[in-house]
Amino acid sequence: MTDSSKHYRDLFYQELQYDAADHSPCVGVCDHEVQQICSGCQRQQDDIKTWRETEPEKRASVWKGLPRALADRGRQVMRLPLDQDQIVRLAMARLDHGGSWRIGIDGCWLQADHRKDETCAISRDGKTQLWLKTELKMRALLWAGPGQRLDDDPARLSLLLVTPRIRIERGEGQHQQPLPDGYQVCVNTDTIRISKTDHGPIIAETVIAKGEWQNPLPQLDQKASDLPLGLKLPDSYVLGLAILPPQNP
Repeated sequence: MTDSSKHYRDLFYQELQYDAADHSPCVGVCDHEVQQICSGCQRQQDDIKTWRETEPEKRASVWKGLPRALADRGRQVMRLPLDQDQIVRLAMARLDHGGSWRIGIDGCWLQADHRKDETCAISRDGKTQLWLKTELKMRALLWAGPGQRLDDDPARLSLLLVTPRIRIERGEGQHQQPLPDGYQVCVNTDTIRISKTDHGPIIAETVIAKGEWQNPLPQLDQKASDLPLGLKLPDSYVLGLAILPPQNP
């Protein structure tokens, strides 16, 4: 492990603070009708109903055991007990320690790997910029990609910044705001919008992020996926920004 990855891992656990977390680990799977223990959060119904009244030590114990429990059941995402400010700090720290941000769809991924300011990332060649829109409430999921487990070193795993799908139904997403003057929509789904103009960058927008890309727009498939390869996201969430680890951590 590089010093940079070790430093990010230390920051990750510093922000996590399992012992102080009162967040619920629910990811909206809720399949108790199939089995007594929910496959999404590994809690029984009684534990879910009394979560807020549960002693902090027991909540911390549940959180600490969750990565292995979910990994053993083949799950690839888990919610992290982080508030909005902690999520933003980890997103920026990932840039500082070799990682990158990404939005887009298959055939048109916008990726940036350097911090420009407190909520913006820029690519090495300067042709791509991504902004994180912190006004909308977000959550952070830990994602174990192909060949990984949720209980692996978090410095090697991705973070997914998501919002509940109900925000889309309310029209609160960044990609649901009016288009800039002169821009025409090329791709428009309930999770992402890509638009272009004759003079200016390509714009890609998700519920909580916006990107500008100076390269020519490729031919796009309207049915292309906006999820990283191998990711199956719970239907309750919409992906806003993928925070990727270094290629060689």
